[in-house]
Amino acid sequence: MLMITEFSIDDQKLILDYTYKRERENLFTIGSFSRPDPFKNNIYLGYYEDDELKGIATYFCKYGNLVINFDVPEAAEEFVKEAVRRSFKIENIANFEKYASATLRELKKYGIEPKKVEEQMVYELDKDSFTNFSKGNECLANKEDIDDLVRLSRILSDRKNPDDPITDRERNQIAAGETFIIREDDKIVSMADIHGISEHCFQLGGVVTHPDYRNMGLAKQVVSALCEYHFNKGPSTVLLFTENSNLAAQKVYKDIGFEVRDGYCIANF
Repeated sequence: MLMITEFSIDDQKLILDYTYKRERENLFTIGSFSRPDPFKNNIYLGYYEDDELKGIATYFCKYGNLVINFDVPEAAEEFVKEAVRRSFKIENIANFEKYASATLRELKKYGIEPKKVEEQMVYELDKDSFTNFSKGNECLANKEDIDDLVRLSRILSDRKNPDDPITDRERNQIAAGETFIIREDDKIVSMADIHGISEHCFQLGGVVTHPDYRNMGLAKQVVSALCEYHFNKGPSTVLLFTENSNLAAQKVYKDIGFEVRDGYCIANF
């Protein structure tokens, strides 16, 4: 018998027990429990076959991101069917290639197709292989920096004008206390933040340097500072994702010690 169920706060241990089986693949979901009100901000679904949990899907309401992880491919079909039934607004699919491709294939059956799909690579760095390029002028952002972080992060998106009015939704997507920055000329010119964290791993993202300050080693500094900070807190492995064509970013990450480990996919709707 197949069944989709929505988990509640009483199921948190069950969710974590399942997602920790593939810790690196599930950092988004695992990391969601380190933030306030996970069951208010996200919807967690389980896929069962004969009373055995075979997959978990997390719908991140703030981001419109559906993240699926499964033991059997049939789970993707059932999760997407449930997402459509519930009228989830799908804005992004960001996941390891195996799970993203299955999700996109099922969404296509309902006429839901992305406007843009980026093939990326998963880079991984172990603490013992880390080369630190930080210089001490990096620091954690604060709440007063949120609007500036939104403007800088918009450089990553070809859908947003950096000078457009900032929305509350954009502000709510920024975790200032988890973002390392560099200031030059009294403004934030480089940033990197955390997209997920677990007991042994963390996921780095949102690496942006203002175009006027590139080729100065700032990205290498801010990524190094963030890695050092979290390595000192316990996790021993960090993951990040970058486009296959972004050779400049790849060089930065390889200099720090990152190596390619897997494929990743980001789709925008």
